[in-house]
Amino acid sequence: MFLQHRFFAARRDHLAGIAAPGMPAGSPGMEAGAARHACQVIALTASGTDLVPEVYPAT
Repeated sequence: MFLQHRFFAARRDHLAGIAAPGMPAGSPGMEAGAARHACQVIALTASGTDLVPEVYPAT
């Protein structure tokens, strides 16, 4: 759930897609109570470049 709160708060039209590798606890579909694992959001731009637009610490 934490990805929606910060990452999607801003429009990112230059991105073609995103991923949260490793299925970290707390990411969409991997909710586990209050557990939140550290996570990097990996993004792919429309031109094919990858970048890390967000980093989430474990809580």
